[in-house]
Amino acid sequence: MKQLLRPTYITGKLDPNFRRNQLLEVCLVIGVIALLSLAALNAFLFNDLDLALMDAIGAGIAGGLLYLLKKRHLIELVSWLFVVMIGMLISTFLLLASGNNNGYLWTALFPPFAFFLLGKNKGLWITLLFFSVFMFQLYTTIFVNKAPHLSLGAFLNTLEVFVISLLLYRFYEKTRTEANQLLHEQSLRLEKMAKTDKLTQLFNRQYLDSTLFSLYKERRSLPISVLLLDVDLFKAINDEYGHLFGDEVLIKLAKRLGESVRDYDVVGRWGGEEFLIIAPNTSQLDALGLAERIRRQLNMQVNESVTTSVSIGVSSTDRVKSPEELISQADRALYQAKSNGRNQVRSFVSAVESEHRKVNNTA
Repeated sequence: MKQLLRPTYITGKLDPNFRRNQLLEVCLVIGVIALLSLAALNAFLFNDLDLALMDAIGAGIAGGLLYLLKKRHLIELVSWLFVVMIGMLISTFLLLASGNNNGYLWTALFPPFAFFLLGKNKGLWITLLFFSVFMFQLYTTIFVNKAPHLSLGAFLNTLEVFVISLLLYRFYEKTRTEANQLLHEQSLRLEKMAKTDKLTQLFNRQYLDSTLFSLYKERRSLPISVLLLDVDLFKAINDEYGHLFGDEVLIKLAKRLGESVRDYDVVGRWGGEEFLIIAPNTSQLDALGLAERIRRQLNMQVNESVTTSVSIGVSSTDRVKSPEELISQADRALYQAKSNGRNQVRSFVSAVESEHRKVNNTA
C-alpha cells in the first residue's frame, strides 16, 4: 500500500515511467471528454437520465484519476485503478450484451493495458483474474443462456486467443522491461563518466565548475568556501619514480581525501596534482579548520622513501562577487602557502596581508 501512495516523479523521456504516465494521461483525458459527451447526449438527446448519470459518474472517476496522476504523481496507484476500471467496464459490457455484437472481442483490449501499466508479473496475475471472469461470463452466455449465435467453437477460439495473447504480451513486456533497464544503466554509466575523473574517480573539473556556479547562484546569504589543494613537490616524485608511480600516489591521495571531507562537501580533481573541495554553508573560519584536518590526513607515507604533503589555499564568498573570483582568491592563497614553505594552509585574507607586509618591508 505504501508503494501505491508514494509519488513518482519523472526525470525525462528515458525514465521507464515516462510512457506509462503518457498513456494514462491520454486515455484519461479522452475518457473524460467522451463520457461527458455521452452524458450530454443521453440527457438531452435520448432523454435517458439514468444512463447519463452513469456516464457522468464515469467522467468524474476518470477526472479524479487524472488529478491523482497530474497533481499527486501517484502513477502506481492510478495504473492499478485504471486497469481494474477497464476490467470492470469490459465485464459489465459483456454482461449487458449477453453475447450480442461480438462483445467478447473487447476482452482483447485488457492484456496490453495490464502488462504495459503493471509490468510482466503483476500484469500476468490480474489478466488471469479478469480473463477467468470473462470466460465464465462467456461460458454462461453460451451454455446456460443458450445464445443462438454462439457455440462451443466460439468459446474454445476465445480461450485459445486468450492463452496466445497472454504468452505474447508477457514475452513482449519482459523484453521491453529489460531493454529499458539496460538503457537506464547505460545512461547512468554515461552520466557518471561525464562528471568523473578517470584516474582518481573523483569529480572532474567540468562538474566542479557547474556545481560551484549552481551553489553560488542559489547560496542566498549562506557562505560557500573552496579549498584548493596542491601536492607538494609532485614533479620530483614523477621525475624520480616515473609517471605510473605518480598516478598511484594521486589515486591514494584521492581516496584519503574523499574519506577526509564531510558528506556534503564536493571534492574533485582540478587538474594535474591539484584538487578542489567545495564546502557549502561553510564560513572561512570553519573552512580553515577543515583544510587543516585534510592537510594532516594527507601527510602520508606512500612507501619507504616517499612521504606526501599538501598545501591548501582557502577562500570564502564573504569577499567575492563571482565563482571565478572565489577560485582566483583560493589560488592566490595556495600560492602563498607554497611560497612560505609548503605543507600548510593559507586563507586569501592572510595571503593578502602577507603580500602587503612584503611590500612594506621592501619599501
